Amino acid sequence: MLNFLAKFIEDRNGNFAMMLVFLFVPIFGGVAAAVEFSNLTRHQSKLQAAVDAAALFTGKHNLEKSKLPKEADVLSFVRQNFDGPVDGVKVNRVGDNIQVVANAVAPDLFFGSVFPQVFLREAEAYVPAADAGAAEVVLVLDNTYSMTADGKMASLKKVAKDFVADMQAKSLKKGDIKIGLVPFDYHVNVGKHNRNASWMNVPADTSETKNVCRNQRVGGTKTCEQRTRTRDGVTETYNHCSWSGGTIQNVCKNETSTRKWHGCVGSRPAPYTFRDDTPNVKFDGMMNVWCSNPIVPLTDNLASLNTKIDAMTPNRDTYMAPGVMWGTRVLSEIVPFSEGAASATGVRKVMIVMSDGDNVRSNDLANNNSGHWSKNGVQGDTNTRSACTTARNDGVLIFSIAFGNSISTRGQAVLKDCAGPNGGYYLAKDAKALEQAFKDIADKIIRLRLTG
Repeated sequence: MLNFLAKFIEDRNGNFAMMLVFLFVPIFGGVAAAVEFSNLTRHQSKLQAAVDAAALFTGKHNLEKSKLPKEADVLSFVRQNFDGPVDGVKVNRVGDNIQVVANAVAPDLFFGSVFPQVFLREAEAYVPAADAGAAEVVLVLDNTYSMTADGKMASLKKVAKDFVADMQAKSLKKGDIKIGLVPFDYHVNVGKHNRNASWMNVPADTSETKNVCRNQRVGGTKTCEQRTRTRDGVTETYNHCSWSGGTIQNVCKNETSTRKWHGCVGSRPAPYTFRDDTPNVKFDGMMNVWCSNPIVPLTDNLASLNTKIDAMTPNRDTYMAPGVMWGTRVLSEIVPFSEGAASATGVRKVMIVMSDGDNVRSNDLANNNSGHWSKNGVQGDTNTRSACTTARNDGVLIFSIAFGNSISTRGQAVLKDCAGPNGGYYLAKDAKALEQAFKDIADKIIRLRLTG
């Protein structure tokens, strides 16, 4: 026997080919199984999505017509949203819920024709018979200068409006989906109409004219050169000019100085910095500060929200924490914003945080200033994590998106930590990936509104 094996090993003519034949069967089987598994997983996911949509369709019909739709109509709905054959659909009342079940056979690749029953797929979804489960969503969106690069702001506006339309299309009845908007830079705008709100501390606008004398250069030569600088992570070119020669003279003239509030607010001192309670501890209005467009409170008039999204304009530096803080307050049922449903109602609270850059600012509370003037971005990271933890502890589910190529691994880590273990983090390097991230989040929100 040993002599035979030795001769087999020494024979170079056909042994290698024979070994390949022997190895081909398990290799082919493994590849086939992997392909089949991938195909089945994709098929099952698409079937589940179609059945989820059918359950919402069924729930909406039940609320509007006070009766279940015909199973043939539900079957037709599933087939319209699924790219494979569907064997049948069952619609049942199960306690306080409506159940939709669909069966489909997965496409045959290798093993389906041998074991057809093994590859019979089933998906089911439940929706409450009385109410489909409301959801409140706040979009916390980066409106900083870095969003001017690579067409990112235009992409964000389109994707955000598509998200709103998707939510509106999936509403079972008016009011069960509400969406708010918090544009942020390193401050947040609560709206000038809230100047006299009980939770605001805003000095009166003032204007004063004085005769001011300053030394000024008269005559001389102006020399300009091109220089580069970084604004919110974006490198830009600008003209730097200097003067030489001439004479220095003391020139006096009347100058008017103003102090005006444009709606921007700072942070409250600890321990109220990240919290939504204790509204008697007021927010300081930041005088002579411009910031992003005003917050849009939760609304079910989703069409009007699109005009606010279109109005977003990128400028200034990144500090995510105030966006998250005010996102939590928008979802709340107490002032400053009280449009949110009470937590006892079981309404799902969802926050979507999107940023394309690292924190480059933080609050300046260490210097007894409520404004966000500090350029300690690392402290801004710590504050953002604290704001996100506070929101999650308040029952808010957070989805976060890092958009584009300018955000570093540090910024990505902040957003990933912000979502926490129960939310979802997305890295969207381009507009297509951003669109897919919002679509995926929309699907997950709809799943939250189903009961099983």
